[in-house]
Amino acid sequence: MNLFLLTDGIPPYVMGGMQKHSRLIAEHSARNGIRVVLYHCFPSAQPIANDVALHSFSKEAQENITIRGFEYDDTGWIPGHYLRSQRELSLRYFNQLKTEKSPPTFIYTKGFVGSEIIRRRNELPFQSNIGVKFHGMNMFQAQPDLKGELTKFLLRAPVRKLMNSADVVFSYGGDITRLIKNEVTLDKLVFEMPSGIDQGCIVKHVAAANDERRFVFVGRYDRLKGLPELYEAIDQISDFNWSLAIVGPVPSEHQKVHDRIRYVGSLSSQEEVFKVLDQADALICPSISEGMPNVILEAMARGLAVIATDVGATSLMIDGNGILIKPKRQDQIVEAMLSVMNATEIELLEMKKRSLDLMRSKFTWNAIIKPFIEFLSKQQLSE
Repeated sequence: MNLFLLTDGIPPYVMGGMQKHSRLIAEHSARNGIRVVLYHCFPSAQPIANDVALHSFSKEAQENITIRGFEYDDTGWIPGHYLRSQRELSLRYFNQLKTEKSPPTFIYTKGFVGSEIIRRRNELPFQSNIGVKFHGMNMFQAQPDLKGELTKFLLRAPVRKLMNSADVVFSYGGDITRLIKNEVTLDKLVFEMPSGIDQGCIVKHVAAANDERRFVFVGRYDRLKGLPELYEAIDQISDFNWSLAIVGPVPSEHQKVHDRIRYVGSLSSQEEVFKVLDQADALICPSISEGMPNVILEAMARGLAVIATDVGATSLMIDGNGILIKPKRQDQIVEAMLSVMNATEIELLEMKKRSLDLMRSKFTWNAIIKPFIEFLSKQQLSE
């Protein structure tokens, strides 16, 4: 089977949840014997040779991965520049796809990078089913400000058209599936495939609860991540022994001066993030909209309780191991943090253990990739 995976980048060259998910699909599909042809892009100022990108994968996966790298820049400012840049990238992908000697069993596209391929599929020298994934379906979720609301309405029509033109729409599950089904025809195949963690990243035992209840936030300074609401909540908490570590690139002008907050800054590797998570009791993820945040999975894999907003697919990850709250509600952040602070050591330990149980049973890539491979095995079409 030949899986053609068309993305808008992979770590460490392009960072983001969608990019990490693309890399993990390629890695674990290849480990399981699927031949993967990976189309990815990188900033034109920082070209990445195909052999260099290949060696970012495990030796086991490298045997089944072929890399196609493309330069990409989105430096415009006129409204619509993002869609135009994505369409230009999609056109380059389309032209390359027409030259491939081994036809794909299935084409999996991320976001808008497959738009030209889906639109002009009849011009391809082969027949193949095509799937598309819009990770968080953010254009159908609440936005934090007027600019975000206007942007999402510009994106809705092209997203809706692409999903309805593709053969398959991929979803994390949870509320993401509901959002998708609201926008596609009743007969459209929606394939649910959550994200996950490598088995080796899951700790064997949870750490004991700290006397000082330690919270952690991981993310860039993006209004969608809900950091202003977290700041407002912190101002309402006193008379408790607690601390908060903030991991990610938060500009100094957006850092809150507080004796219980520690800014860690950007960390370049998952191992460095794990070191910070391993010192904490609970993750706080107060995002306004999300898909299926990798940071929640990583925190659960390290045995943390989780406080998260009920958006996207987060509800799939919270089941006895934390607290779901509504977005943009600092009062609920306060209540959730106080609940963790007031929990007995045994109660908090049970939540942390539950995170590990959920990870082992539902969210390892060993478990996630099996249904996907079964799906791919049914996609072969006659030329």
